[in-house]
Formats: sequence, structure tokens, C-alpha cells
Amino acid sequence: MPQKHSHKGENLETLRIQVEWQDAPWLRACPFHESQVEEVRAEDYSVFAYRLTITPEVKKRLEMISDFIEILEPEGLEERDEIDAG
Repeated sequence: MPQKHSHKGENLETLRIQVEWQDAPWLRACPFHESQVEEVRAEDYSVFAYRLTITPEVKKRLEMISDFIEILEPEGLEERDEIDAG
């Protein structure tokens, strides 16, 4: 059975994060994931959206940048203990 990848498969979720204006250029230059789309570009913040599978690796990467992002969606992601690796 083939493995599911973050850009294919049934486990895709929408991830939305908000960053303050001073951190947005960094995400524009170094996208978190290949599916990155900047949905909102306001004066004091930006919202980036992704379509991906929330794997333990993705969650770990989010934790590494958690000081300057706010996870808007999926709701309760921070409380998930176990993530389906696909």
C-alpha cells in the first residue's frame, strides 16, 4: 500500500497561521510548506494558509516557530497529543 504524502492523500487539512507584520517577510522568503498561500496581507499582520497532512514532523516544525505565530486553524491543534502520520 503506498504511503500518503503531505501533498496527496485523504488526510489533507487546512492549516492557517497568523504572523505579525515584522515576521511575514521571513515566511514569504522561506515558506513553511510548498502549498503556502498568503491569504491576508494587512498593515500589522498576515495570514498564511496551507493544505497538508498534520504529521508529527509538521507539528514539531510549528512548535519551533510557535513564538511568532498564532495557529488559527485547525482549532485545537496545540492540544492534539497524537497526530495521524498517515
